[in-house]
Amino acid sequence: MFEKEYSIFWKEQVQRASGQRLEVLGRDLTGTKKLLEVVLFPVLGTLDGLVLEFEMLSLSGAKIFGDVCHPLLRIVFEDESFVTHAEKITRDRFSFERA
Repeated sequence: MFEKEYSIFWKEQVQRASGQRLEVLGRDLTGTKKLLEVVLFPVLGTLDGLVLEFEMLSLSGAKIFGDVCHPLLRIVFEDESFVTHAEKITRDRFSFERA
């Protein structure tokens, strides 16, 4: 059931995306998908209302993307996997993300 829901959800997200968000949606979202499957979908019972790779501005003015956002609840959920947030980035980027 989740696989079918996710497939529809992801296609809708891609259709509505443009620019850098569209590029980010094309990357490996395995961790984000697992976050949806194991945590959010069982709790919420739906993927409706969620936004993948939600664009925001950091306090320094840099464009950043939250893995999954629920705009109505005004909350962003982050997959904090090692590969995404440490293994493949520079020390400066790692420090920026922690800030």
